[in-house]
Amino acid sequence: MWQSGEIMFWENTANPIRNARGEIVACLEIARNITERKKAEDALHESEEKFRTAFETSPDLFYRISPEGKILDCNQTVLKKLGYSEEEIVGRSIFEICELFTEGFGDDPKELFQRILKTGKLRNKEFKIIAKDGRKIDVEMNVNNIYDSKGNVLGSIAVQRDVTERKKLQQQLVQTEKLAAVGTLAYGIAHEFNNILAGIMANAELGLITGDPKQLKERFEIIVKSSERGSSIANNLLPFARGKEAKKELIDITELLKSVLSITHRELEKRNIQIIEEFKPVPKIYCDPGQFSEVFLNMITNARDAMLPKGGVLTTQVEPDGDNIRIIFKDTGCGIPEEIKGRIFEPFVTTKGALGKSDIPGTGLGLFLSYGVVDSYKGKIEVESKVSKGTKFTILIPISKNLPLQPLIETRVESPREIQKRLKILLVDDEKPICISLKELLESRGHHVTTSLKAKEGLELFKKDRFDLVLSDITMPDMDGIELIKKIREQDQKSKIIVITGHIEKEKEEKAREAGADEVLIKPFKNELLYQAISKVVI
Repeated sequence: MWQSGEIMFWENTANPIRNARGEIVACLEIARNITERKKAEDALHESEEKFRTAFETSPDLFYRISPEGKILDCNQTVLKKLGYSEEEIVGRSIFEICELFTEGFGDDPKELFQRILKTGKLRNKEFKIIAKDGRKIDVEMNVNNIYDSKGNVLGSIAVQRDVTERKKLQQQLVQTEKLAAVGTLAYGIAHEFNNILAGIMANAELGLITGDPKQLKERFEIIVKSSERGSSIANNLLPFARGKEAKKELIDITELLKSVLSITHRELEKRNIQIIEEFKPVPKIYCDPGQFSEVFLNMITNARDAMLPKGGVLTTQVEPDGDNIRIIFKDTGCGIPEEIKGRIFEPFVTTKGALGKSDIPGTGLGLFLSYGVVDSYKGKIEVESKVSKGTKFTILIPISKNLPLQPLIETRVESPREIQKRLKILLVDDEKPICISLKELLESRGHHVTTSLKAKEGLELFKKDRFDLVLSDITMPDMDGIELIKKIREQDQKSKIIVITGHIEKEKEEKAREAGADEVLIKPFKNELLYQAISKVVI
């Protein structure tokens, strides 16, 4: 039924009526009401216009893709964000475009898009696209297929959302959580270093006054062992400060957990917490030691806080479980309230800090980040807890899914080969004690050593004389060591260069090698390692 005053649309057709001789004797005119069809067409047109407006004005990157994978259309945001012209994108294969500016899929781009076109399923996939000028953009992508009435795929609509700023904020939160966790251990770590330094000072002073060669040797042995202990603590701490991408290597999870326990031992002891270690042999896995150190530190810190102020027992276990490595942290603390136990792996869910109405500091990000790390290795993290009875966290890491694609070759440390000739060595380091000790050490082996406490002065010395080997620090006040290496290489491509540095970051080592360093040694190092490096580069 139509309402009064409503406009209606009609479609008229006229059909002639003929007699037996074929003459038109009448005309039958049929009027068909097409108001509903007209309304449907108008609605469809309006819908298309709305879609086109949204398509063109959206801040997200929109693509229309054919079943064969060709870009049929894209909005202006794609062109503006990526810096391509419409002609450079429309009509080309999505696979080709992806090869031009896509990385970080984890899957082969072509195979991934073929699966999308077949299933129409892609939800919140995060990866990087690279613009024409080389900029990297983090995006979150969703894809929906378009079907005809028979269920055939007509094409796909792909939407990419720029999440670069969100990712930056997430990384800042991650770093904040890491630093907060390490900060809680500051007292115990300071206590450890003070003990080490006290031992070194006492034995050094005794060495100065003793005239007995045997006692002097014993003093020096204690000093060396104490220095190694300090170096171990520093190396265990440094991975927590890294904010870079994961650097995977073949790791013994048990040894990694032991190293984290070693730097938390004093803090837990001070809080009257007993540590029980139950470790069984497990295979090595391919992982980032910094990431798992953070997970272990979060588990230990949470257990400690749960047992405050009375103390208790923290049991740590590592054991094989079929194709998995099972890692357990079990405490005798206050437990987790039932109302939040099902949400503890969500961000900002915590019983600590302002969010948990507690004086114990906490951000509510530790378990959230730990869950993310474990999940990225195809693992699981589970919790069992009862209020006033304690909590047990179980981490399962699959072994077969975390091995390198090709077996790693274990490096074997070789004894240093004897250097037959006397070397002319230039030593550049702004730490005077290091220069003095290394000069005496190398000259005791018959080599001639020229030292400089400044990089620029070292460069001038190199220009005036000929050296077989250069030993250089990286961080110096007047010139960066990497810049010094570059300038030395401009003067002489054949001279051998060994970098000696306190930096542990892989990026620094890579930059030094790119600049022209033949070897990189991390301070502190034993004499044997220095001899081995020298013999390796000069023989």
